[in-house]
Amino acid sequence: MELLSPAGNVEKLNYCYTYGADAAYIGLKNFSLRVKADNFYEDEHKRVIELKNKFPGRRLHCALNIAFHNDEIDRLIKNLPYFKEYPIDAFIVQDLGIVPILQKEFPNAELHLSTQASCMNREAVKVYKSLGFRRVVMGREASLQEIAEIKDAVPDMEIECFVHGAMCIAYAGRCLMSAYLNGRSAQEGFCSHTCRWDYDVLAQLDPSKDAKKIAESGNLVLREHKRPDEYFPVYEGENFTAVLSSKDLCMIDHLAELKKAGVDSLKIEGRMKSVYYVAMITRAYRKALDALEG
Repeated sequence: MELLSPAGNVEKLNYCYTYGADAAYIGLKNFSLRVKADNFYEDEHKRVIELKNKFPGRRLHCALNIAFHNDEIDRLIKNLPYFKEYPIDAFIVQDLGIVPILQKEFPNAELHLSTQASCMNREAVKVYKSLGFRRVVMGREASLQEIAEIKDAVPDMEIECFVHGAMCIAYAGRCLMSAYLNGRSAQEGFCSHTCRWDYDVLAQLDPSKDAKKIAESGNLVLREHKRPDEYFPVYEGENFTAVLSSKDLCMIDHLAELKKAGVDSLKIEGRMKSVYYVAMITRAYRKALDALEG
């Protein structure tokens, strides 16, 4: 299985490769879902080429996974000569509108479907394969059993899964909460991680009463510490609940199950996290994968 680590800048890319990543994924300015990461720009392609030469065989994936507006398509086309300066092995995309552009301009680069596309069943995977995709980054809602069934149905499609890091509260990361609270769209790379802010949980009912009744009453609300005069109602329905972020994902003890399910690439989240995080998490999974392989 491939180990894929996050590189928010050139320094982190070096640490990804140094600490054992088979591949790293980067973003280019204004075109990925981590706009606030340092990302790559100007003449940094020269340093990236040096690192690829220093670590032969290591791969470089580029996230172009925003949802594009017309003006952003125009900027993408304008920036194509600059993109070609980078030794990119694969593009991670969710917007099908840019697929023909990438296929024409980068015929040797693979297309990987972003988790943002919420691909979670074998028929969808077949469709993306017919469009020229080499790999699907599974929606994080997909179970191991579902992944195994997809791999059985489409064995020549590579399957990539997130194994470590932050989990979005929304369906495959398609969240509107940041845009609603402060006008920063997660779908254009400006997520402010509002699900991770500090909230108080308030209830107008006696908390000693049945918790399910409280949750279904409509009287349960959240109050964010820096917005003391704003209240956000929480309502629990039959198949849904909550608006707060989950704990971070950690699958290091389940690598054998991932391998059995047919997963081809293990993805670590965290292009905005520190060099220390990148180095330590990459090393930990490298050692665990090496142990798995004997």
